[in-house]
Amino acid sequence: MDPNALRVIIDAIQQQGTALVDATRQRNNIRDVIQRTTLCDGSRSTEVRTWIKDLDMAFQEVGQASIYQIIQATVRGSLRYEVVRFTTAAAAPHQGALHQVPWADIRAQVRVSFLHLNEVKAMRDELRDCRQESREGLISFSRRFRELAENAYPTADRNPDQHQIMLDAFYQGLRDRTILERLLENHAPADLPQALTGIQEIAQRQEQMDRIPRREEPMEVGAIQKDVAGQIADGFASAVNQLMGMVKPGPSNMTPPHPEVVNTPLPTAYSADMVAALASAMANQQERRTPPATSTSYRKGPSVRKMPRDPWQDGLPAFDQNGRPRCFHCKAYGHVRRDCHIRVNNRSSGNE
Repeated sequence: MDPNALRVIIDAIQQQGTALVDATRQRNNIRDVIQRTTLCDGSRSTEVRTWIKDLDMAFQEVGQASIYQIIQATVRGSLRYEVVRFTTAAAAPHQGALHQVPWADIRAQVRVSFLHLNEVKAMRDELRDCRQESREGLISFSRRFRELAENAYPTADRNPDQHQIMLDAFYQGLRDRTILERLLENHAPADLPQALTGIQEIAQRQEQMDRIPRREEPMEVGAIQKDVAGQIADGFASAVNQLMGMVKPGPSNMTPPHPEVVNTPLPTAYSADMVAALASAMANQQERRTPPATSTSYRKGPSVRKMPRDPWQDGLPAFDQNGRPRCFHCKAYGHVRRDCHIRVNNRSSGNE
């Protein structure tokens, strides 16, 4: 074979291999860009602005030839319908080649269709109303707030008043007021970049503290170490139990304490005044539990009458089975003391 012809064949194969490698690299690059690009359906202006910013960066990487593939893969809902409608109409002069519609024209149409006419005012209002969500971390909220601030107040055009406005909006957006106090005490930021840096340091410290395991001493079931307060409580309980043993039980169902509890010695650390106060309190409690010994109650008919309890000390009732009262003087049934004939005779004879 002619060496020149063989050389031509080898060069053609190398060119095909190089083209195949470049195409594979381009496909992988487009796939990576699609994964990094925000999905958007046009329902929220923040997502639309983020999508436009991601497409601007993708356009610099892949160029005009592949930007439409990324647009098709990242649009949803009403934004997709609007992009397809606009590109189909704009591609008519280009024999229907959608990829030849400039990205600048698509971006301008999306801005007109989905963003506010006064875009600057809308972005500043959104920045003012930005709040940290319940499960949103400090770093995530700082990143989201920084992106809104860059859209509302471009870095090159910021003045001192705008720095203060952004700083106040960031303070109001923080959910935890304790974090705000730590930020002001430890960092005292003068502008938003310093505040974002301080929040990042606080978040890193919290993450480091969360990684440190807490050491807890194991405790067996029923094994409780008594501290000073527990010893004092045990001493009071012992004194009360001894005082309960000293008080004589009344007619109620009270039972004396266990002999081991009664014989427990009083702690020497307590003064006589404290023991006397405990004794007085227990005596008052015992008096409230024990009914008076000078009166009793009995039922006769629908009402309850109060009568002296057994003044004769012989255990006989104050009324017999027929309901006749018992005399206090002669202890006989059938009359009371003022009608007692023995008492009347004694008075007349001068014995009473």
